[in-house]
Amino acid sequence: MSWPRVEWLNAKLDATISGLNDFTKYSGDPVAFCSDVLRFNPWHRQAEVLQSLSQNRRVAVRSGHKVGKSRLDAAAALWWVYTQPGARVILTSSGNRQVKTILWRELRNLHRQAQLPGVCALDPGTGLKLPDGREVLGFTTQDAERMAGQSGAALFFIIDEASGFPQSIWEAVQGNLAGGGRVLCTGNPTKPTGFFFDAFHSSRELWLPIHISSEETPNCTGDGDPVPGLATREWVDEMLREYGSTSPIVD
Repeated sequence: MSWPRVEWLNAKLDATISGLNDFTKYSGDPVAFCSDVLRFNPWHRQAEVLQSLSQNRRVAVRSGHKVGKSRLDAAAALWWVYTQPGARVILTSSGNRQVKTILWRELRNLHRQAQLPGVCALDPGTGLKLPDGREVLGFTTQDAERMAGQSGAALFFIIDEASGFPQSIWEAVQGNLAGGGRVLCTGNPTKPTGFFFDAFHSSRELWLPIHISSEETPNCTGDGDPVPGLATREWVDEMLREYGSTSPIVD
């Protein structure tokens, strides 16, 4: 005989998992997932990157500052984990602060805003856990051994500030992708060496390379509604005068 409490918990878990399955209709449309589920309307270059993720295993995005990379990364992580069976996402960066106080904060804010199922911990290492085993984890470069131990066909690595990401850890990530996983790399092109630089040059054929300038934001162009926090025309003009048109700060 089953205890009523156990039956109630099992029914609640079944209902939660069934609710998770409702998101699979967005598996090929991350932009719609953002607008319909996350209540976040990406500006057109963010939308371009997001849509590319449904069709490409390796996407590299080099950009100037203040184009919305962190929110893009967080939204991509949530889209993947809620729409792909067996999904696992690793959010990482060359800087520990970037993972713990920027990327993970963006992910938690979007998760809370959308009132999504699953428990999203304060600690990125504990991560976001869904009832059916899907998860998002936030690792820093100090967690190299944990990153090397990940695998699965539905594994998705999201690497921010990729220009400074250690080459040795990238090689471990590549090994994890052998089972069919995918990767999104974003960052400012601050170093003329390494795998992120190569994604736009010698290894270009292996990637979908995308370039976003700070001058393209709606705050700069006036095309569409302004987005708080993105680069403004005034700031871009100041940076151009100070650093020149080819500076990675803007371009």
